[in-house]
Amino acid sequence: MTRRRLTSLNAQMIAVLVIAVVAALLVYFGGNALSGWAVDRWYMRDEAVAARNRALFEQLQQYVTENDVASGDISAIETWVNETHDVSVIVYQTGQPYEAGWWGTDSLEENVPTPEDLARWYYTLFPLAFKDGLHQVAICDDSEQAIFNTLAIAVLALSFLVLLVILLLFAAHTTKRIVRLSADVNAVSSGTLQRPIATDSRDELSRLAQDVDRMRSAIAERARSEQTALQANSDLVTALSHDIRNPLTSLIGYLELLEMEPLPDPSRQYVLSSLDKAYRIRDLTGELFRYFLVFGQDKPTLHMDTYDAQILLEQLLSEYAAELRGRGFPVHTIPLRTPCQICTDVNMLKRVVDNLESNLEKYADPNARIVFLATLEAGRLHICISNRTQKPRAGAVESNHIGLRTCDAILKLLGGEFHTRADGGTFVAECILPVIESS
Repeated sequence: MTRRRLTSLNAQMIAVLVIAVVAALLVYFGGNALSGWAVDRWYMRDEAVAARNRALFEQLQQYVTENDVASGDISAIETWVNETHDVSVIVYQTGQPYEAGWWGTDSLEENVPTPEDLARWYYTLFPLAFKDGLHQVAICDDSEQAIFNTLAIAVLALSFLVLLVILLLFAAHTTKRIVRLSADVNAVSSGTLQRPIATDSRDELSRLAQDVDRMRSAIAERARSEQTALQANSDLVTALSHDIRNPLTSLIGYLELLEMEPLPDPSRQYVLSSLDKAYRIRDLTGELFRYFLVFGQDKPTLHMDTYDAQILLEQLLSEYAAELRGRGFPVHTIPLRTPCQICTDVNMLKRVVDNLESNLEKYADPNARIVFLATLEAGRLHICISNRTQKPRAGAVESNHIGLRTCDAILKLLGGEFHTRADGGTFVAECILPVIESS
C-alpha cells in the first residue's frame, strides 16, 4: 500500500495565493482590453462621435448668441468649456487661432491642425456665428476618457474581488474542516465513540484527524474492555452473594437451633461465637453488595424528583426511628422546622439511611440516646445523626467503613456532601443536600 504524501497547509495557502493573484491579473488585463475594445467599438464609432460633437456645437452656438461673444473672447470660450466639461474647442479666428480645453487655452502659432488631423483626433469642423462674424470652429467630445477611467476602476475592483473571493473560499473550506474536526472531537469527549472521523485531505488537519480517530478507537477499545471487566465483576459479585448467602443462611439457622438446645457452657460459648461470626459475615456480604451497586457501575441511573423536604424527612426518619426503638435503642427526633423543597432520588436517599441504620445497630451504645436532627442552614438541608459508640467487644473485627464510603458516594451523586466526625466516644454523621430556591 502506497503511503500518501502530506501537503502542508502553508504550501496549500501559497498555491491558492498564487492562483488568486494570477486570476486577478488575468481579470485586470483582460477586463481593460475588453473595456477598451467595447468603448472603441460602440462609443467611439464615427456616427456616435459626430452626433456628440454636433450636440456640443449647438450648445456653443446658443451660448455665443445669448452672451454676444466675439471670436477673440478667449475668457468667454474658457468659461463655456469649463462649465460643459469633457470638451475641447479650436477657434479659427481672423488673427491667431487658439485651442481651449480642460488644460486651459493655447495659441496655435505654427502647428495648426489640418483637416486630416482633426478627423484623426475626433474633431468636427463647424461654421459658428460669433459677434464679429462667421468663423470655423472644431469641437471634440472628450468624455471617453471619463468612461475609460470609470471602467478601469471597475476592472480593478473586480480583480481585487476575484482575489478576495478565492482567498475567502480557501479560508472558508479550511474553517469548515476545522469546525467539523472540532465537532468530532467534542463527540468523542461526550462519549460518542462509534462514529469514525473522516479525513478528506493530506495536510496537517488530516493528520490531526487521523490521530484523533486513533485516539477514539483506543478509547472505544478501552471502554469495551472496561465494560467487559465491569460485567465480569458484576457477575462475580452476584454469584458470590448467592453462593455465600444461601449456605450462610442455612448455617445461621442451624446455629440458632443449636443455641436453643441445652448445651454445656463451653459448647454454648462456641455456638454463640460462631453465630456472631456468621452474622458478621452476613453483614459484610450485604455491605459488599450495596457497595458494588454504587461503586461498581460507571454511573448509576438516578430518578430525580422534587419533594417537600418536611414531609419526606418526617416519613423517612420516623420510619427508621421506629425500627431502632423496636430494637431497644432510645431515639430522639428533631424534625425540620423550615419549609423547603429538594430534588433527589428517594431510593438512593433511603439507601444512605439504611447504611447509617445498619451502622447504628452494630456500633451504637444501646443505653445512649440516638438523635436525628434536620435543619436548614445557608440554603442547604442538613440531616445529622449522632450516637454514642459502644466499646468494641473482645475479638471483634474492626470496621472497614464500606457503608460510610457508600453513603459518601451516593450523596455526591445526588449533588450533596457527606461528613463524619468522632469526638470522645460520640459519632456524628451529617448528610447535606441542596434545596430548590423559591422564585
